[in-house]
Amino acid sequence: MKKQSISFKMFGIFLGLVWLILLLGWALTAYFLPDYYEDKKIETIQEDALYIQDIYQTQSDQTLRKELDDIAEHVGGKVSLLDSSRDVIYMTGGSNRGWGVLKRFKLDAGQQSLMYKLTGQTGDVEWLIYEKQLTPEAWLVFQIPFHSIREAVTIIQGFYGYIILVAIIVAVLLAFLFSKIVTKPLIRLDQMAQEIQKLNFSVRYDEKRVDEIGHLGRTFNMMSEKLEKTIGRLEEELQKEKNLDRLRKQFVAQVSHELQTPISVIQGYAEALSDGIVEDFEEQLNYYDVIQGETHKMSQMIRDLLDLSQLESGVFKICPKSFDMISSVAHIVEKYQKICLEKEIKLTFESDLRNFKVYADEGRMEQVVTNFLNNAIRHTEEKGLVQVRVLQKDDRIDVSVFNTGEAIPLKDLPYIWQSFYKVKDVKMGTGLGLAISRNILELHQSEYYAVNVDKGVRFGFELKKYRNL
Repeated sequence: MKKQSISFKMFGIFLGLVWLILLLGWALTAYFLPDYYEDKKIETIQEDALYIQDIYQTQSDQTLRKELDDIAEHVGGKVSLLDSSRDVIYMTGGSNRGWGVLKRFKLDAGQQSLMYKLTGQTGDVEWLIYEKQLTPEAWLVFQIPFHSIREAVTIIQGFYGYIILVAIIVAVLLAFLFSKIVTKPLIRLDQMAQEIQKLNFSVRYDEKRVDEIGHLGRTFNMMSEKLEKTIGRLEEELQKEKNLDRLRKQFVAQVSHELQTPISVIQGYAEALSDGIVEDFEEQLNYYDVIQGETHKMSQMIRDLLDLSQLESGVFKICPKSFDMISSVAHIVEKYQKICLEKEIKLTFESDLRNFKVYADEGRMEQVVTNFLNNAIRHTEEKGLVQVRVLQKDDRIDVSVFNTGEAIPLKDLPYIWQSFYKVKDVKMGTGLGLAISRNILELHQSEYYAVNVDKGVRFGFELKKYRNL
């Protein structure tokens, strides 16, 4: 469909309205102005007759005649005074021409005024006659030639033609300006809508208007801002979904690799034992230990997957109780001393408290600390340091694990708590420990963090102090 300019439509509507008004004015002038002008003339004559009646017996003849001359000039006709015999006492203009015909008419008894039209003796001139009795002996007569009334109407109608011509020119200019003024902001809003359609939300309506168009412009601005924020959030969610899908694929590949390794080891050692290749009893025991270790590793991985599945599905429930967090952390550190000693890693425990009661699921909080420790030991080089620290912060306890080593890339920090995520180029682990820890801590409404510090990385969380009410 061909696009029609709103500016052209507004121009046409405005010009059409002006044309309608002008046409209506011309019709009123052509058909109603003569009668209207005649009625107004009659009203003027009647008012002047009442004025003469008021001053007739109080003014001198000279003053009265001057007033009659002024009124005759004002009404554009003749004014006469007649006696009771209808003889002329005084007639304006100094001529009695055309009066003979008037003398033929007599007013009825008791009649004080009379209005009628009459054709004069000279030519075919039509007169408007108005007679009024001033006293029983005096009558006032107005003679207005109709051609003067028609001339005045014709002049007014002719002048109205010029008015129409000027009005048309002015109307065209005003219609053009009006259409531009009204449609300019609408065109701007249309351009904004087209830019928003192209997902360009930076456009703004900046005109300072207080009318409906200004309100519409501000509504467009709010809509554009909300759409920009909403689409931004959608893009973030889509990116997260893409990242999550990518991480799932990486996880499947990583878990497959992680499971394949112990399965291959178990299969190889089991076949060796089954074929009787290993005859020495101590060596057989060593083979059994390797198989058991790999089986334990696979079992742990499967337990982590089950825990993560329950935690993320929302069906997992914690079983909180009050216990001493300091003793629990110290016990975990003691268990890991031998492992760190074998890897030549220094493991320390620091606390400014002797005990600190919290209300939480003890087993799951031990799992969090264990995951943090495993993660720290896995990323600490030989001769490195792993430090477990417990500090009090008002009514909260802060438990953190520090390890020396390379910092976590800043681009990876926001994602390390997500399921299946592993920092690039890190081959150890499955990426499940921190995701499980995050879910456990969120169930406890605990704040947690991971930060790069001097010479290493620190993971930690906070728990509120238990208050027995």
